[in-house]
Amino acid sequence: MKKKYFWFSLLILLFMFAVVACVPKETNNPPTKPSNPHPEDGETGVPLNVTLSWSASDPDGDSLKFDLYFGEESSPSRIESNLTTKSYEPLELDYNTKYYWKVVAKDPGGKTATSNIWSFTTKTASLTNLDDLESDDELYIVTSITDENINELTSDVIDYIANIPPLETPEDYVELYEGIQNIYSGNEDAIEKLRDMIDSSEVLTEKQDLAIEITGEAKEAIIEVLNQLASPVEPVNFNNKKMMGTYNNETEPEVLIFDYRDLMYLRLITGSLLTIYESIDFMEPYIDIFEELSDYDDIFEYFLIPTSYDKINTFVSTYQEYDNPWKQEDFWQDLDELIIELSEEDGDDEYVSFSDLFKNNVLQLPGTDFVIEKLDFFVSTFKNIYDFEKEMTDENGWTDDDQLSLYEFIMTLNGLSTSDDISIKTALDEPVDIQDIPQEILELKFGSTSLLESFTLEDLLTELYNSLPNGQLSITAKINIPATEEDSIDIDLTVETSLTLDFDELMNVPLDLRVNNIKVQSDLIDELIEIEIWEKLSSNNMTQEEAEEIYNIVLNNLGFYDPDTGTFTVNIDSGSIITEIKIEIQ
Repeated sequence: MKKKYFWFSLLILLFMFAVVACVPKETNNPPTKPSNPHPEDGETGVPLNVTLSWSASDPDGDSLKFDLYFGEESSPSRIESNLTTKSYEPLELDYNTKYYWKVVAKDPGGKTATSNIWSFTTKTASLTNLDDLESDDELYIVTSITDENINELTSDVIDYIANIPPLETPEDYVELYEGIQNIYSGNEDAIEKLRDMIDSSEVLTEKQDLAIEITGEAKEAIIEVLNQLASPVEPVNFNNKKMMGTYNNETEPEVLIFDYRDLMYLRLITGSLLTIYESIDFMEPYIDIFEELSDYDDIFEYFLIPTSYDKINTFVSTYQEYDNPWKQEDFWQDLDELIIELSEEDGDDEYVSFSDLFKNNVLQLPGTDFVIEKLDFFVSTFKNIYDFEKEMTDENGWTDDDQLSLYEFIMTLNGLSTSDDISIKTALDEPVDIQDIPQEILELKFGSTSLLESFTLEDLLTELYNSLPNGQLSITAKINIPATEEDSIDIDLTVETSLTLDFDELMNVPLDLRVNNIKVQSDLIDELIEIEIWEKLSSNNMTQEEAEEIYNIVLNNLGFYDPDTGTFTVNIDSGSIITEIKIEIQ
């Protein structure tokens, strides 16, 4: 019987396993093999700023990630893992170089699919026809030399700037703004080209060894334009340095090269034209402010809260006719009443702060991000030119006697030769000595560069270069203010001050000067009244103890003074600008 039950139970279990085995299971299919590469497999003449892309999908609808293998070897190495997009822009490509790449697609279940190994070859380091350059080509900026739209815009801008009258009134700035608008409004095509030239040439800014030979029609077109631009002039000398000789177009260079310095100067020119245009939007809110200010007889009425303005104006009007009003008790009593009333404006009657005095938004400075971005662009460009000349040119700034860069060719058109200095490095390396510095200035620094010792303009350029666009730059000074024979109190002061600009914070626009820690306790004047300050100020023989008493009362009522360190710290808009002042009394 037991044996019978055993076989019966075994049959039941076998049946259950068979049923389970027949139930269809959910399977994980691998991704499709990546295909449709861009550039196409075997493509040649590929620009340096190419973006790799491919096609891939998953039959189960799973999201895919990709590993990218890339390099100059036929078995490329993995350079990126777990990409979530089907595109990638490699950096640091070289001219006339064959690159190999492949893609591995991966699904969440661990299944993979590997593409074929593809290849492409970048374009050769020569430029024959400017018409072949598209707007996204890294060499597109070379067409700025011959482009009619840009040449016309350049001529209009130079003529306009050369005839700008002195800017003395708000109306003058409005007129300047409208004039710039008029110039650019008819040159939309040139503006778009300028943007494309700056963007597409960015990939070349890390290639200091850039050397593209200009040949054929491109060479003929560029030489023709440069000959037209280099008009005959009299020789020019500046600071004992020959800047321009006699016009000479007799020699056409056998080998004409577009090198890194040419790139930087073209970016400088096109970037300047674009910056002038973009400054229209930057200037617009300031033009609005100028126009609003014209409606006010008193500029302070524009900035101050109406009630605060009225109270301050009443106080000032009462005492403006007095000689030395601070020597009168009524002055201090009225000032105490004024401070107390002002402190109540923002609901916090303990302090008088900027929010008690100034309207919302009137101290906001828009466009600090624009200023920093452009400053970074121009500082970086000049620094790159300097570094190129230090590394790649002789002492006079020339590269190779057997060939001429565009910049060098322009110099030869203007009558200069290899015996003439055409570099900026000479001027930037020239020692600078500030003359007649008062002996009271004990320390003066721009970043880490001391201005009291011999320094160069390149030192200052490097300080800016290292700080922009996301670092900090500090300007510090230490000044001794000794007592003089005319002073009734024998006190020597040493003042240490610093101004720190946090460029990263300044990028968070707008900069709001109203947001700061400058505040004064509302009972400051009351404490000065208690010691009858008018009596002490009226005396011609104030003692040192009395002066220190007044000094300490004032300091202890300032919200931005730290008595432990003896330092005044003004923090503007979350640390965008920080000013510190430390005063030591001997």
